[in-house]
Amino acid sequence: MPSAQKAETKDTSPAWYFTLWKVPSVPAALAITLGFLLDMAYQPPLLFMMALSLGLLLAWLVCIVGKKLNLALMYLLLFIVCLGAFRHFIATRLVTSDDVRLSLDDSVSLCKFKGYLQEEPRLWVGETNNPLRTVPAANRSSAILYLIEMQQNGEWNPVKGNLRMVSNDTLGEFHLGDTVEITGRAKLISAPMNPGEWDYRSFLNQQGIYGEIRINDSSAIRMVEEGSWFNFSSLLCFIRARAANLLVSNLPTPEGPLAEALLLGDSPLLHNSEWDKFKNTGVLHVLAISGQHLAILGGTLAWLLRAFRFKPASIAFMVTLFLLVYALLTGGRPSAMRAVIMVGCFSLGIILRRPAPAIHTLTASWIILAFVQPWDLFSPGCTLSFLATACLIWVIPKFSQPEESPLELLTHESKPLWRRMLADFLKATRELFFISAIVWVFVTPLATAFTHVVSPVALLIGPPLIILTTIALLAGFIGIVLGSFISPIAVVATWIIFPCLWLCGKLVDLALLIPMGHFYLPDFPSWLIPLGYVSVFIWLNWPSLMPKYAWRCVAILWTLLFIFPIRIPPRDLCVTFLAVGHGTCVVMETPDGKVLVYDAGSISGPEVSRRKIAPFLWSKKITTIDKLLISHADLDHFNGLPFLLESFNVRSVATTPSFSQKPTPGVALVNQLLGNPRENLELITKGKSWSSGGVDFEVLHPPQVGPSGNENTRSMVIEVGYKGFKMLLTGDLQSPGLEMVMQFPPRAVDVLMAPHHGSIKSLPSEFLNWCQPASVVIGTQGDIYPSVPLPVNSSSKWMSTREEGAITLRFHKSGIAIETFINLKREALPEGMLH
Repeated sequence: MPSAQKAETKDTSPAWYFTLWKVPSVPAALAITLGFLLDMAYQPPLLFMMALSLGLLLAWLVCIVGKKLNLALMYLLLFIVCLGAFRHFIATRLVTSDDVRLSLDDSVSLCKFKGYLQEEPRLWVGETNNPLRTVPAANRSSAILYLIEMQQNGEWNPVKGNLRMVSNDTLGEFHLGDTVEITGRAKLISAPMNPGEWDYRSFLNQQGIYGEIRINDSSAIRMVEEGSWFNFSSLLCFIRARAANLLVSNLPTPEGPLAEALLLGDSPLLHNSEWDKFKNTGVLHVLAISGQHLAILGGTLAWLLRAFRFKPASIAFMVTLFLLVYALLTGGRPSAMRAVIMVGCFSLGIILRRPAPAIHTLTASWIILAFVQPWDLFSPGCTLSFLATACLIWVIPKFSQPEESPLELLTHESKPLWRRMLADFLKATRELFFISAIVWVFVTPLATAFTHVVSPVALLIGPPLIILTTIALLAGFIGIVLGSFISPIAVVATWIIFPCLWLCGKLVDLALLIPMGHFYLPDFPSWLIPLGYVSVFIWLNWPSLMPKYAWRCVAILWTLLFIFPIRIPPRDLCVTFLAVGHGTCVVMETPDGKVLVYDAGSISGPEVSRRKIAPFLWSKKITTIDKLLISHADLDHFNGLPFLLESFNVRSVATTPSFSQKPTPGVALVNQLLGNPRENLELITKGKSWSSGGVDFEVLHPPQVGPSGNENTRSMVIEVGYKGFKMLLTGDLQSPGLEMVMQFPPRAVDVLMAPHHGSIKSLPSEFLNWCQPASVVIGTQGDIYPSVPLPVNSSSKWMSTREEGAITLRFHKSGIAIETFINLKREALPEGMLH
C-alpha cells in the first residue's frame, strides 16, 4: 500500500518539474543571475569578492574530499554567484587609471582623440517636415570609436574606452577598422535628469560606451591608417551594405526601410514614428531580428538540405553555422544569439547522438550570454526573448490539445483533398492564434514594465503579420543571396516583398484606430511583476495547492493591480520643475489628487514628452491630467502636447486667446487634434481664478485682447497660493507684458519661475523688486544661469534645471522643502527667506 501511494504521488507531479532541477545548467544560471543582481544592487568591493570566492572554492574542495556532497553543492553554487558578480563588475564597474571617464565630465569640452572605428559609420535620416520641431532634425552619421590616445597639454597619453561619434555630415570615406584622429566637443553620456527617465548613460556604459564626441563635418577627422578589408568583420559590413542597398533601391518608402529592418535588424531610414506604430500595436517582434526570424530561415534551410538527402549531422552543422553568420550579420543581438546558441546545443546533441533538453539549451544560452555579452543580459530585448521562449517550452504544452486518435486520423484521411486542406489550414490558424495569445498574456506584464504600453490589438493582427513577414523574409533572403548575382531575381523578390509589407503597414495603421487597441499604464510597484510570475510558476507546478476559485481570485486581483495601480496623492502641494532642456514643464499635484501641468515642450523636439514628461508622470502613478495649461504658442512650450493627449486622460486643455490664432503648422496640428478649438480649448485670461485641494490659482496675464508683439508678451502668468506661500509661473513673459503684470500691487512670492528661461531682458531689476522672490527656478539648457544681475534681491536662492535636474518643491505649513534630482539634495528654504 505505501508503495502504491508513492507511485501515485510520483505520477501526479509534473514530470518536467523534476527534469527542470535535475539539469545542472538551471541552478548554475540562477546562481549567475543572482550574482549579477547582487552586484547591481550592492556593488561590493573587488577585493571582498575575490576573497569570498577563494574561500568558497576552498570550502568546496574540502567538502569534496570529505565526501559531503550536498554541502559541496551549496558552496559551489555560492561560488558561481560570486563568479557572476565578478563578471558583472568587470563589464560595468571596473575603472582603470587610463579610463576615458576620468578625462571627461558632464560639461562639453574640446578634445582630441586617436582611435579606430569599431563599426561602419551609419547615416540616420532626420525629420525635415515635422511641424512640432523648432529646428528640423538634420541628417547625421554615427559610429563607435575605440580610443587609443588622447591629447592632453600637447602630449599624447594612452586612454581606453569607447566613444559614440556623431557627425552632422556623412562619413562615407571612413570604414570599420580605420584608425583616425578626431577633434570635437566631447562629454560623458548624458545622465537622466528627471525621475522615471530612462538611464541612457547606464545602458551605454554597460556596453563599454562611456562618452560622446560631436563634430560638424568630416573635416574634423583625419585618417591615420586605413583598416584592412581582409577580415571577417569587414566582410560582414560589406555584405550588409550591399544587401541594404539592394533592398532600398528596389522598394519604395516605407516598404524599403521596413524590408531592411526585417532582414538586417535595423534601418537608419526608418523613422521613430514607424517603429512606434509597431511598438504600440504590440508587434515590434515581427521586425526586430529574433528567434522567430532565425527559426524560419533555419527551418527552411534544414528542409532544403533534407530534400537533397544530407545526413542529419551535416544538416545540423550547416544550419548552426548559417544562423551564426546571419546573427552576426544583423548585429549579434541577444535574442538572435540566444536562438543560435539553442540551435547549436540541439545540433551538438544530434551530432553526438544525445538528446538536448529544451530547458538545458535555454539555460545554457543564458549562461553563455552572461559571460560573452553581459551588458545585454537584462536588456528588454534579451529578457523578453528568453521569457517568450520559456513560455513556448513550459507553458504552451500545458494548454496544448491531446493528439488525435488513430480513428480521427483515419477519418481525416478519408475526406476529399480540398476538405483536408481546408481543415488543416483552419487547424493551423487556430493553433497560431492560440499560441500567440498565450505568449502575449505571458510576456505582456514584463513588456509593459519596459514600454508602458499594453496592446490587446496584437491578439488580432499578430498572427497575420507573422505570416506576411515570414513570406517577405524568405523572399527577401532569396532576393539578397541570388539577386546579387542575377539582378532579375532581386526584382522578382521585391514583387513578393512589397505587397506583404504594404499589407503589414495597412494592418498596423488600422489597428491604431481601434478603440482601446492599445493603452498606456504607469509604473508598477517593484514587487508586482515578480509576484505575478512566481504565482504562475506555482500554479504550473502545484495547481492543487489552492482551489480553482482561489486561483481565479488571485488572477483577478493581480490584473486589477496591474491595470489600475494605486496612486496616493501628496498631503500638501507638490510642484516639480522638470529638466526638459530649453523648454518648460511644471507638474503640480494638489492634496485632493488633481494634477495640473503648466507647459509641455522643449526646443529639442516633440519627443520630450515620450522621453522626459510622460516617464515622470508614470513614475508618480499618474494617468490623468486634470488641466493642461499652455502659456503661449511657442513650440518649446507645447510641442509635447500631442503625445500627452494620446497617452494620458487629459480632461482639460487651457491656453490664452491668441494661441489658436497663431498661423503656424504646429498650432494647426494641435487645433486639429483638439477638434474644434472653441469647444475643446479653455481660454484663460486675466482675472480667472479657481481652487483645488486648498490650492488657489489666479491668472494675472494676459488680458482678453493684447498686448501687441510676439507670443511671449501674451504669456500666461499664474499665481499659485497654498497655506500662505505663493509661486509665480511666468512662461516667456517679456515687455510690454512685463509692465502690464507689474501694474498689479507689488507682491512678494516665495518661488518665481524665471521668465523666458532666465533671459536678462525678462528679468529687469524692476520686476525683481516687484515680486521679491525668495527663490528663482530657471528652466534652460544654455549658460544663462546665473548671469542675471541681482542689484536688489541678491539674497534669493537661484536654481537651474540644467544644473540640478528636476527640482521638486513641497509646500508644507512650516515651510518649503526642496529636492533636486541630480545631486539628491534635500533642503528647506530658510525661514528668513520666506515671505
